[in-house]
Amino acid sequence: MHYVKNYMPIKKELNRNIDLINREFSQILNQMLAIMSANSHLVIRDKEGNYLYASPNLEQSLIDSRVLAQGEHIVGKNLKEVYPSDYKQILENDETVMSQGAEITFHEFS
Repeated sequence: MHYVKNYMPIKKELNRNIDLINREFSQILNQMLAIMSANSHLVIRDKEGNYLYASPNLEQSLIDSRVLAQGEHIVGKNLKEVYPSDYKQILENDETVMSQGAEITFHEFS
């Protein structure tokens, strides 16, 4: 019987924590969906300059400016492949964003 007595407060605390995590996850997911569906040029790259995500608007702009061919996608490519003359500056901009831990807007694409 000692086991049952101590179990209930722990179960309640676990349920509260799970509820909190679910609410926070839901908020983050909604924010990410809003960002990804925004009508802007968004990109996610890793530290090496590999493209992990590009918004549809960005890809269309790259196609329109002939950086990408029709039907070509930027995800899976490296920054150096896409912008061979500008990649160093863009990586420096990325490093600035990561070191400051804040959103910074750069106008990298013409």
